[in-house]
Amino acid sequence: MKAKAPDKFYIFKITDNVTIAQKTNKRTVMLFATIASFLTPFMASLVNVALPQIENELTVNAILLSQITKSFLLTSAIFAVPFEHC
Repeated sequence: MKAKAPDKFYIFKITDNVTIAQKTNKRTVMLFATIASFLTPFMASLVNVALPQIENELTVNAILLSQITKSFLLTSAIFAVPFEHC
């Protein structure tokens, strides 16, 4: 009788040797990855909503306002990489 080939479509295959702590750790990592992937576009939208208020308060032109958005996205990308490896 031939052994059944393992499924190749699963990223994480949970076997009998995996402990409950490892399953919980994988779920926690997936939860934080999901939250992080939602927060970056959400906060970028909040920055865009705040741009008219920033323009009125600081009396800046449109070119500087675009730099605010670019610097926010660049900063969030720079800090996302080190925190993914924690």
